[in-house]
Amino acid sequence: MRKKNIIDEILSDSKKIPALPKTVFEIINIDDNDYDSLKKVVNNIKKDQGLTAALLRFVNSPLYAVPTRIDSIDRCIVLLGLNEIKRVVFSISIKAFYEKDFYLYNESGLRLWMHSYNVANISLRVGKSYKYLKNNSLFLAGLMHDIGKVFIVDYLYAPVKSYDDEKKQIGYTHMEIGAYILKKWGVSEDVVQAVKNHHHITDSIFNKIIYFANKLEKSDNVNNKIYDIFKEYMNKY
Repeated sequence: MRKKNIIDEILSDSKKIPALPKTVFEIINIDDNDYDSLKKVVNNIKKDQGLTAALLRFVNSPLYAVPTRIDSIDRCIVLLGLNEIKRVVFSISIKAFYEKDFYLYNESGLRLWMHSYNVANISLRVGKSYKYLKNNSLFLAGLMHDIGKVFIVDYLYAPVKSYDDEKKQIGYTHMEIGAYILKKWGVSEDVVQAVKNHHHITDSIFNKIIYFANKLEKSDNVNNKIYDIFKEYMNKY
């Protein structure tokens, strides 16, 4: 029962929920085609040496396999585009949340983050078939779909094989916690609902894309190779 009270306390006190990095908060609701606003954010990224270094390291990793090394944010924009820069900033900022122990999920933080990153990219590719869907919102939903695990894992006391185990141990699932956290962060409702329902099929095309992207990523052995390559790269630099 004590575990449930701890979670209730977290949910009722927004001060216990860490804030999104400032740059992410600035760009999270910028429209995909609002290039003037995106350029302003990119200029702010340039002023942040830590974020700039992380961004350049990320785009020069095996995940992108760019033909020549990218050594500046401006070069990133030329080769990748502003919207891709936006997605990279999302990705590297969220990665920091996964730098903890997830042994009760029988996973490493890096692998969980890689899973989310892959789901985000699958969702993005599928979403391009639906012109009325916001691609960056789909990417964000895929990237955030398991964020609830980041907050739940500190209160688990036994191995978790499914979200039913989460419910038994603390009274909530990672989907419910994730949706609540995203609401606190001011993320759009379509993303919140997709995260809340990513283990269930609903009538929403947006939700269905995240649901099937999650299923597909888990069944795709190629992603294990991607993970191994990226892990080796991260250990080197």
